[in-house]
Amino acid sequence: ADDGLPGREGGFFICASWLVDSFYKAERRDEAESLFESMIELAGPEGLLPEQYDPLLRRTLGNHPQAYSHIGLIENALTLSSN
Repeated sequence: ADDGLPGREGGFFICASWLVDSFYKAERRDEAESLFESMIELAGPEGLLPEQYDPLLRRTLGNHPQAYSHIGLIENALTLSSN
């Protein structure tokens, strides 16, 4: 829906991180690992993550770098490496 603001919203990395956790807790480890690896691939050359990513335009959006994107990724790495 049109919110009256210019620009587009992308997918938030923190939400993708929550989805990785949900896949893992639902015993869907392959999907959790696949999404986690996709998130890593989207990190910039410096290894930094943005706030959002637009998969249609294939570009980052929002704040860059974004701390909570990294926190989610670190939590995912710890979860996936624990078993």
